[in-house]
Amino acid sequence: MPATRHFDVELNCNHCGEHFVYSAGEQELQTIRGVAAEPRECPPCRRLLGRA
Repeated sequence: MPATRHFDVELNCNHCGEHFVYSAGEQELQTIRGVAAEPRECPPCRRLLGRA
C-alpha cells in the first residue's frame, strides 16, 4: 500500500458555519480507522452533537 501524504485542510462546519482545520494528524488517524469522509462539523459541534 503506498504511503499517503496528508495536509491540513480548512473546512466549514455544517452546524455553526465556523471554519476549522482538519489536521494531517486527524486525517491519518481516520485513514487508519478506515474512515474516508471528511468531518462535516467542527470539534465543538461534534462534541455537542455527540459525534466526538
